[in-house]
Amino acid sequence: MEIAKELILILKQNNKSHVGYGLQKECEALVGHILQNMIRSEMPPLHAVMKNEEDSIRYREEGNQHFVMGDDLEAVECYTLSLAYADSDELMAYAYANRSAALYRKQLYKECLIDIDAALRHGYPKEKQKNLKERGDKAIIEIKKLLQIDSEDIDNQKDMDKAYLYAECIEKSDTTKPVENETTMKKDQWINVPRKQNAMTNENYLYYTTKIFPQKPRYLQNDDFSKLMYGPSQEVPVISDGVVISFSERYGRYYVATREFQPGDIVSIEDPYAHVIYEER
Repeated sequence: MEIAKELILILKQNNKSHVGYGLQKECEALVGHILQNMIRSEMPPLHAVMKNEEDSIRYREEGNQHFVMGDDLEAVECYTLSLAYADSDELMAYAYANRSAALYRKQLYKECLIDIDAALRHGYPKEKQKNLKERGDKAIIEIKKLLQIDSEDIDNQKDMDKAYLYAECIEKSDTTKPVENETTMKKDQWINVPRKQNAMTNENYLYYTTKIFPQKPRYLQNDDFSKLMYGPSQEVPVISDGVVISFSERYGRYYVATREFQPGDIVSIEDPYAHVIYEER
């Protein structure tokens, strides 16, 4: 109804109609006319998007082209579309594996390891697993550098986790039955994880992904985050010393950066002319 009223007011301003008197009737008539046309007109054909091999391969090839040209973000997007259209484990494995390469180059090592593990779980071809696992090992090395964790401490932690799982399994088992040796007990008896046939996984990949925690935003890391980058300007104290104010007849007043800024840096802080505080919020 509001849209119809706006249309009538526009017609009145342009003097193209005698509308404007009795807006309620005019609006009702216009809305009724629109609804009648909607009923008479046919709905546009709906094309259901189905998973299929052709689109999955096409998007994967487009991702390969972006990856070769160094457009990693576009490559990740294409590989994700390839994964969305994949209708088999083989296509999903290829999409995961290719996307892991782009994620590694973007230094997203946690996401890279998750994709490598998913590719192996979906039965990535054995003859191509060498490069995939080498990429996973490199990502683990980068994570160790990032977290400054000694490999011996990580191995000790893994041994402690295995011992805990083994002890928990013994407690749940029947006391009348003899306890199997730890070396003969399979890990599938500890954790029931479904796996694809002939699929190989590296358990270290998902283990190391849990070691990377999301970074806190800057307003939680630093109490004094709301400060001007490079300090206040001597000429205009409300702006950063890294920018100057310029003027042009075409654009008016605008800022010009004289120093390098990073995304999220504050360049101007100014008190509002008027403001209202909603206490209930």
